Amino acid sequence: MFYVISYARKGQGPLENTILLRFFRGMPFTLKISGLELRAAVAIFAHVNDIKPSIVKDRKLLNIELKRLTAKEYRETPGSGIAVVLDNIRSAHNTGSAFRSADAFKADKVVLCGLTPSPPSPMIHKTALGAEQSVPFECYDTTAEAVGRLRDEGYTIVSVEQTVSSVKMDRFVPEPGRKYALVFGNEVDGVGEDVVELSDLCLEIPQEGTKHSLNVSVCIGVVLWHFRLVR
Repeated sequence: MFYVISYARKGQGPLENTILLRFFRGMPFTLKISGLELRAAVAIFAHVNDIKPSIVKDRKLLNIELKRLTAKEYRETPGSGIAVVLDNIRSAHNTGSAFRSADAFKADKVVLCGLTPSPPSPMIHKTALGAEQSVPFECYDTTAEAVGRLRDEGYTIVSVEQTVSSVKMDRFVPEPGRKYALVFGNEVDGVGEDVVELSDLCLEIPQEGTKHSLNVSVCIGVVLWHFRLVR
């Protein structure tokens, strides 16, 4: 009896694969097989050694099972009607995280405004993990200029900010078929007051505790999940 512990790709080539197997009351060892899928490799191993694989209740998915899109396929799939607008984000790491979340939830594009760093950048790449190559992006000198362009493109402008009239996100349901440009603000100052004035709506994440503040990269993930969940 054995368990499949993990499956890893070694080197640069796609054919050299490693399967790690563990026996009950035994030491783990490595079996290298070239050019075979995991299940086929395990089946062959079991047949040759006259053993039956154990039934595993659950396991982590392999990268090859995630059905990841290529950057080209991402750009060719239908848009979600969501644009992510970064209003003077100062951290390249936060910018990279925004790209990664935008990729995960299939945003149409990321709009980089003011002092927000833009690709190519090693620091952006570190947290984006290549998502800056799949998600289209645009750059503007000011967020007000970007908001004006997005409104012309048919987007409803939603600033994610705590304001006098902001709507709690758990009480907000996006309208089907409507396009939304979600504006996320600077790490210290938040969304600029001029951008708040230009917005059609301000949205607030309900919070408890002593801070009432989230890192902007966390905030982006929460809001994008909400919009994708209800659409």
